[in-house]
Parts: sequence; structure tokens; C-alpha cells
Amino acid sequence: NITDSMLVEDYLKNSLDKVSTKVQVVLIASKKQIIIDSEFLIRYVLFSANDTKYVEPIFDLLASDISYDQFMLILDFVLTGKCKNDLIGLKIISVLIDKKLPYDFDYRAMNEFLRKPYFTLDSKIEMLGKLCEFNISRKSYDNSMKYYLCFNQSSVEERIRVLEVLFRN
Repeated sequence: NITDSMLVEDYLKNSLDKVSTKVQVVLIASKKQIIIDSEFLIRYVLFSANDTKYVEPIFDLLASDISYDQFMLILDFVLTGKCKNDLIGLKIISVLIDKKLPYDFDYRAMNEFLRKPYFTLDSKIEMLGKLCEFNISRKSYDNSMKYYLCFNQSSVEERIRVLEVLFRN
């Protein structure tokens, strides 16, 4: 029964249905001109995605003006290992890049990502390359390079590959 946003939001929050079912519900609601709060779409649908095919339809339903807090919430989900799937994380980052949001990506978030062991080295390098497509201040690059040159305890191979990505950008 998809009749108003409160019912849909309650369903998203409390349902144990598959992500595919939740996506179908929000798509039907959208066709009925029912507006669903972006926070619910992010937390209860996007964060439950178990296949890359669900990412774009969810972003299509999000308001075109994703707030900075929502932007950082999504990045936190992807970069801290909560996502638990490299392919979905990469897809989310790609869609965020395509949206050309006006927000700067903070070096603290980048350094935090680089410290975490959640990604394989290849995935980490691919993700870092994508992250460099966001607006990043020169100070952020410099701080990330300084961290990797002076303080990081990762393997030499990882440090070299990360620095190569940072120097390219």
C-alpha cells in the first residue's frame, strides 16, 4: 500500500525485504509523485544495496542537490568498510563524481581511507584514483602525500602505488 511518504519511509526503515523489493517500492512511490526523504533512501536502500545495478536508480531518486552532510555520510559508508563490497563502493563513488557536486573532498577523509585495511591494494588504488576526481584542494593533496611519505607504515609497494596516484593528480 504505497499511498504516502510516511508509509513508505516506515516500510524502508522496518522491512526485512530484499533490496530489489525496496527499490521497486521507491520507484513505484516516485511514479505516484510521493517524495521520500533522501536520508531514508540513503540509509535504508543505498546502504543495503547488494548489487551495483541498484546504485543508479537510488541516486536518480535522491534530490539533485545532495547536501554536504549526505555527501559525507555516503563517503563515510564507502570509505570506512561499512559498504563491504568494493564494486558497489566504486560504483557509488563513480555516480557521486558524475553528479559534479560542489563539495571538496577533505584530506582527513582521504587519509582515514588510506589507513583502513578494508580494501585490497588494487581496490584501494582504484578507489583513490576515483577520489582524486573530486574537488580536492592542493593542501589536501600535500597533507596526504606528507602522511604517506612520513607517517604511513604500509608496505613499500602500497606507499609507492598510492604516491604514484597522488602525484598524477
